[in-house]
Amino acid sequence: MESVKETAQRLDKQRNSPRIQVYILLGIFAAALILIIMRQLPMAIIAFLAGICLYFIRIRPESQAYSDAVAAANLRYGLTGLQDMTYQGKDAALSNEIPALQMFPMRKSGSVMAVQAITAQGNGYRLRACEMAQNYEVPSSARKDIRFLTGTFFRAQQAHRTYPSILLLRTELLHPSVRDAFLGEHGYAPAACRGDLSENWLCWSQGDSTVPDAFWDAFAALGKKADRLAAVRLQGDTAAIYLDRRFYTGKTSLSVLPTPEQLSTCPLAEWPDIASFLEALPRIFAAPDTAA
Repeated sequence: MESVKETAQRLDKQRNSPRIQVYILLGIFAAALILIIMRQLPMAIIAFLAGICLYFIRIRPESQAYSDAVAAANLRYGLTGLQDMTYQGKDAALSNEIPALQMFPMRKSGSVMAVQAITAQGNGYRLRACEMAQNYEVPSSARKDIRFLTGTFFRAQQAHRTYPSILLLRTELLHPSVRDAFLGEHGYAPAACRGDLSENWLCWSQGDSTVPDAFWDAFAALGKKADRLAAVRLQGDTAAIYLDRRFYTGKTSLSVLPTPEQLSTCPLAEWPDIASFLEALPRIFAAPDTAA
């Protein structure tokens, strides 16, 4: 398997070609400027158009590919505890799976976008994660009121596990009337949330909402450490987590070459606590406990 040092060297080689093309582009634009000064307008226009074509056909896609490669490497080395990670970029399948979990209202079918997606094996679970974006509409007589949800989404599937169907939402995440209509449409009913959590969280269930006391302890601990935690969903073999307006990748320009140390730095401060929460769930629901 490629080491982090070898990955950094590969990234350096990958950015060489687009960097050279940037210098060529600057030369083309400089030539176009000289031609304008020399009143060779037709030739200047040709040079300018050639530069534009070079940018959109070669430089821009190769720069994006480099940025994506840096993001993939940082996720691979920075999200500790995961194995066999694959980076998929856009993930159409996950875009369809997120609505199927019935966590958020949507403006229309197919409006969920999942990007910077990864698949990996965690400790006892199969993880799929992405940076997601979707929108929903708040009915208004005056004008269209479109609300957006953007953040990082995790779906952990744990074999031979069946969780109660519950959904925990931070109170301010969704517009109340849209939220209540959406949840009612999908068969949710309000459920009891532990007293110390009820000020900031709402609990909804589809059927039996009984969960062990240990779950509330683990959930409260995660919420204290992950201030962007906005939704948690349990259903069947799945535990899903949504961090609102929190992302694990960024744009990397061609002028920046991350060091092996930077590639190994966790891109999401909340990840160790999320991983611990996901690992604890099978133990929590397997052990006999007193329901809240």
